[in-house]
Amino acid sequence: MNLRVSIQRATVALAFASLLSAQATKPSATPPPFTPTVSAPELHLSGDNLTDIKQQIYTYAQSGQYNREVNQVVKAAHDWIETRVARATPGEKLAAVFDIDETSLTNLGYMLDCGLCSSAAQAKLYPTDALRPIPATLDLFNFAKSKGVALFFVTGRYDTGRDLTARTLENAGYSDWTDLLMRPSGNSNTAAVMKSGVRAGIEKKGYKIIMNIGDQLSDLVGGYSERTYKLPDPFYFVE
Repeated sequence: MNLRVSIQRATVALAFASLLSAQATKPSATPPPFTPTVSAPELHLSGDNLTDIKQQIYTYAQSGQYNREVNQVVKAAHDWIETRVARATPGEKLAAVFDIDETSLTNLGYMLDCGLCSSAAQAKLYPTDALRPIPATLDLFNFAKSKGVALFFVTGRYDTGRDLTARTLENAGYSDWTDLLMRPSGNSNTAAVMKSGVRAGIEKKGYKIIMNIGDQLSDLVGGYSERTYKLPDPFYFVE
């Protein structure tokens, strides 16, 4: 091989290596935003002051629109569980995940009564173990239970409040869940990170999560569920 051919081949090799390096370091495309399988429509609020915004929320909550949207999302989740259970394979361990606040239990009465005050303020003003169930969610929970689906509550509430949370769920009519999975003491991860990790742990135990329902996108993002269902909640936001 003469020197000229050797140099040409070396030049081609360097150019090819440079091309591969550029492709490897090229930023990947931004992933599309997460979209639940079924989601209530967003409530678009507008106004010149806080009073206007609050009045729109009060009207939304008290007019029946909120309840209708909850029922529509839950109906879709009910239909999916019925379909999925019917086609389960022998030995398949099906599971469903339920968020708690504004999904299984409602703080709405307290929020409206105190002018949309914070959860900390509500805890000082009202009995914390007397929250009512969201009726459609309780019906969904009991339907899934009747079909032999394992039921997991996954909540951002801290584990130090386990006894209170379990008692509140029982007082609201929930029973015989498989596990109540809460935020460990000292854990400061976002709800999205914490909850997706919990769901991963459920599936590592051999369960197949077929449905995950919550009122925040952070309840649902991160995978580990065949289908996701977002209830309406214009009252507060959890990252």
